Amino acid sequence: MRKQILLIVLLVAFAGCGKARQPGTDARSYEMYSWQFEGKWVYMIFDTSNRPKVYKEIVTNRAARIGVEAFEYQLKNLPKGSEVFWRKAAPEGMEVPKEGKSVVLTIPPKDEVEKLKAACDRLGLKLNMG
Repeated sequence: MRKQILLIVLLVAFAGCGKARQPGTDARSYEMYSWQFEGKWVYMIFDTSNRPKVYKEIVTNRAARIGVEAFEYQLKNLPKGSEVFWRKAAPEGMEVPKEGKSVVLTIPPKDEVEKLKAACDRLGLKLNMG
């Protein structure tokens, strides 16, 4: 009888280990970059990692989105509570081409910034400008 009780207790304890995650526990952090290309604002987001980004990796990425509306669609896929670090410029130490048609990683005008801040608020994301 004691063995059966012990077995039931262990089964109940192990069943609790497989519980679904509570909302908000999937929150992560992301890096966001923006630049202007042919008169339009382009936005790109990456999972934050210890590995420094390479300029070409940012500006030639197929996942980049043109315009706030297209980028907001991408933001909808992020878990609520996630933190987005919007980089105002190329990170220190990043090699940026000095010749040709290199784009400048920068922040758009205030009205674009406000639209993205509002989108992040609606989606439960924390936007940090840095």
